[in-house]
Amino acid sequence: MKVSNYPLLLHEVARVLRRGGLYVSGEICRQVNFAPGYPGNPAVDAPRADRFYMIVNSILAQRGIHDYTRSIPSYAEDGTLFSEVRVMDHVIPIGNSQTSDGRRRRLGSDYLEVITRFARSVGPMLRNQGYPDGFVEELITGFVEDMKTVPGVVGVYQTVWMIKA
Repeated sequence: MKVSNYPLLLHEVARVLRRGGLYVSGEICRQVNFAPGYPGNPAVDAPRADRFYMIVNSILAQRGIHDYTRSIPSYAEDGTLFSEVRVMDHVIPIGNSQTSDGRRRRLGSDYLEVITRFARSVGPMLRNQGYPDGFVEELITGFVEDMKTVPGVVGVYQTVWMIKA
């Protein structure tokens, strides 16, 4: 969340990386995601979580912190800096009800805790933007509730591997 100009970052990476060198990017997607093959619509099925991400991403963008996650591959695929670009979305369960596998249940519980902490951590930023306390609490509570209860909602950690041309 700190990179303010990802294309510039990739140019710098290409400058210092030797030919054939590997650069790996890993980013959490700051948007509502549904499991592969699940026919969800964020605005309809998880409107509170969708609204939370829209507001938070808008405030962060005003501060020069953009959500580059889905754009990184297109920045790297122009063919001049990197010869190979591979993208992989790693699906993260949310909560512990999405699977009977013990390890994935633990991962889901841990990830729910992480996104809940993230949501609470942006509360001061929302208040500094002028949102009233009640609105902020409702926004955060709604986000967590949607993420916890809407069927098919998952987290996505996207990795992009690039080989310097």
